[in-house]
Formats: sequence, structure tokens, C-alpha cells
Amino acid sequence: MKNISSFINHLLSEVDSQVGKVKIPRDKFDDLREKYEVDISDLSDSGIVIEISDQVFIGISDPPINMGDVVKAIDATTFFKKAEHLFSVSSTNDFAKELIEMDKNDLDGLLIVAEHQTSGRGRFKRKWFSQGFAGIYTTFLLRPFFPLEKLQLITLITGLSVKKTLMEINPEFERLLDIKWPNDVLIGGRKVCGILTETISRGNGIEYVIVGVGINVNQNRFAPQIERFATSLYRESGRKFDRTAILVKLLNYINFYFEGLRNEKFSHLISEWERESSYAYRKKIKYFEKAKPIMGTTDGLDENGYLKIKLSSGGTTKIMSGEIFEF
Repeated sequence: MKNISSFINHLLSEVDSQVGKVKIPRDKFDDLREKYEVDISDLSDSGIVIEISDQVFIGISDPPINMGDVVKAIDATTFFKKAEHLFSVSSTNDFAKELIEMDKNDLDGLLIVAEHQTSGRGRFKRKWFSQGFAGIYTTFLLRPFFPLEKLQLITLITGLSVKKTLMEINPEFERLLDIKWPNDVLIGGRKVCGILTETISRGNGIEYVIVGVGINVNQNRFAPQIERFATSLYRESGRKFDRTAILVKLLNYINFYFEGLRNEKFSHLISEWERESSYAYRKKIKYFEKAKPIMGTTDGLDENGYLKIKLSSGGTTKIMSGEIFEF
């Protein structure tokens, strides 16, 4: 497989992808497959159904995100400036890094939206299962506009934005939604959203902050290794959701909370996150420090968004990053 992402982007650029099923000449399809060295089996998770006879029929499992509506939403914000839409990409965060490495100017406020990721990932290089045309896979770039010691707040308020968005699109989710420090949004204890915040440094400072957000919307299946831990809006409700509407609302909430960050309302943002997360206080957790398990009870966030812990062994500490486990 040479480049399935480039193949899908090229293939769908040849057709009107807004309709349910389209066709292209067999020879053109075969030329593209040969160019990108792609097998039909490589398309299994891309959200594209291929039927081959004398013509090639291309079916798309769900409508693509309506970028016209997304651009209108961007125009109404102060943080987002422009958007790029890809049918398939290895990872939206990696694509953002490639743009930075190409030394493209004016990437501040860029939103990258993909319909499918071939190598989506979360923290600790874990794979993010990215079924095509079923979830929200997006990344935005920004230049730091806040004290760098507040960087953790970027992840926290993005998670807060996701929770508020999902509560609005389906109020029935409210009692089931939770935010797990620092970067997961849960429904009924299972992961529905992950956030991956990365930085790009140049010289003595951070040039860009890259924030990736993956939301499981209309997925009906997951890889066996995550089946017990992951869920989607579809699985929790039994109905499909408009991914465009979710993304538009999410952009509005992110813009709202980032304005709070710009205006240095740090304590207000931390207090709101604490109210929205059951992990903020009195949650029995463990984490690992140099492979050694540390146990304790959560005791809120400090002024930079680090998690404070009352240790079972006595005393207190705080953790700046890592993964916590409830016990």
C-alpha cells in the first residue's frame, strides 16, 4: 500500500461526493489504484464501498461534513481563521506538523477536518480507530497567546467544550457524560472522545500548539482491543447524528472558552472544569511513577490545571501529565 490517503482524496475529487452513489470509468479507477498501489481490501475502514463491473460504482456510507457550514461557523469566531478538508489522511495532527515543516505561513487558526484517518493516534502512540465518514477527526493550530505554564488548560477546556457540545446535541447524554483528567470525554464510563495536544518548538519557545480532537459519532463497531472501553453517540442512543452540526457547535464552544483563556480567567475555567468532572474531587485513583503504582484520592486542580492527589501513604502531590486509573 503506497498511500491510501492520497488515493481516496484523488478518487473522491473525481466525483461528486455529496451524492449517495457515483460512478467513474473502470480504466480511470484502475489507473488510480495502480498509481497509489492500493488494494480494494485497503478501503474496508474508509467508509467507501466499491462495486466493480464495466463501470466502478463508489458508495459513501454517510454524507461528508458540510464545509460550507463549517466555514460560516469559523467566520463567526475569533480564534479560527480558515479550514482544510481532507477525505483521508494518516492523522490530522501529523498533517498539521507536515504543514509546519513545509514552513507555510499563517497557520494560526487553521482547522483541519478529515473524514477518515489511516493512522489516527492518541496519547502514548495509541491507535485511534477512525472509521470513515463516521466520526469527527479534526485538528486546529494556534500560536501561544497565554503563559506557557497554562498549557495544560488547552486540553482541559477543549474537553469541556466537547462535553458541553454533546450535552446540547442530546440532553439525554447529560447524566452519562464525564471528563476524565486530562484528555478524555466519557459516556457511561466509556471513551467517546480523545484529545491530543502537542507543541512545536522553534528557537527558545513554542511556535505552535496543535490540538487534535477525535469524537466517536456514528461508529457501529470498534477494533476488538478497544471494544470494551470505547463507545459512540450512535451506540449510546441508537440513532445517527449530524456530524456537521456537532462540529459547528464544538467550534463555538472552543472559541468561547479560549476567549476566557485569552482574558486570563484561569480560576473560572478551572472551577468550571472541576464542576463538570467527577474525577476532580474524591475519586480514588492510581497512576504509575517509574513503573511504581501510586494510589490516592483526587483533590482538585492547581492554578495550572495539574491534578492534586491526597496520597494513600500520607501527604499530597500533584501530577502534570500521565494516565490515571480509577480503582
